[in-house]
Amino acid sequence: TMCTSCHGKQGYGSLDSARLAGQHTEYVTQSLDAYRKGTAKRSSPSMGSVARRLNDEDIAALAAYIPTIK
Repeated sequence: TMCTSCHGKQGYGSLDSARLAGQHTEYVTQSLDAYRKGTAKRSSPSMGSVARRLNDEDIAALAAYIPTIK
């Protein structure tokens, strides 16, 4: 998926990308919404580009899935 290309297959992240595995639903929702709106505290052109393609349902689905990654 698009997420694994930067965040890794297990969602552990890297020096250049945040850890996804185990993040809380609220954090994921707020982060993706901020990237989508261009108000994220951490600048990431890649995340902005991806998040702008997401609608509210996509973000809700990701926010439900990401906390299950261990």
